[in-house]
This record gives sequence, structure tokens and C-alpha cells, in this order.
Amino acid sequence: MPYEICLPSPGESITEAEVASWMKEDGEFVEKDEVICEVETDKASLEISAECSGTLRIQVEEGAVVEVGAILAVIDEGDQKPQPKLTQSQMLRILKLQKLLLLRDMDLL
Repeated sequence: MPYEICLPSPGESITEAEVASWMKEDGEFVEKDEVICEVETDKASLEISAECSGTLRIQVEEGAVVEVGAILAVIDEGDQKPQPKLTQSQMLRILKLQKLLLLRDMDLL
């Protein structure tokens, strides 16, 4: 289920803010409470955190000025954290171990 991340009101008289930077990339998995972007006004900077875990779908580009309440991003909550991929050296190590185990089981060691 998608969860909308909206620009909160940074102060009483502030009606808009600029998306200064995204800390995460579009399509990247984010954890709950992880800082995903920073917004700036003429008076303050504010970090926006993910309110749930899932895949980040950015709706507003860096440098854009948006109104309070505007949707900055959507997080797809149903997505699972991707499993880390093995490096080539890790794969080679696993293959060598499998070969040794196979040779041992065949009584060739």
C-alpha cells in the first residue's frame, strides 16, 4: 500500500519550501525513520524522514519549490528489502568450498 510523504508546515508563516536535496534515489529501498530528503525555507532547513519502510518513489525534483502539504514522495510499503548481492570473490569462495565438499564426499580428499 503506498504511503504519501507530504511537506509538513515548518512554521506558522511559512507556506512553501524548496526541495534542497534527496538523500535517497528514486526506486531505492528506505527504512522507517531514515532521512530521505532535506527541504529549505528562507528561515530554516528541515529533514524529512520516511514514515515507513519500502521503495521510495520521488514525486518532486531537487530545486523545486512546493507548497506545504504537497506530496514529495510515495513509499510502496509492500515491497521487501532487497537481499544483498554477492561479489565475484564471494561467489568464487562459495564455489571452491562446494568443490571441496563434493571431493570430500566422494572420498577424493
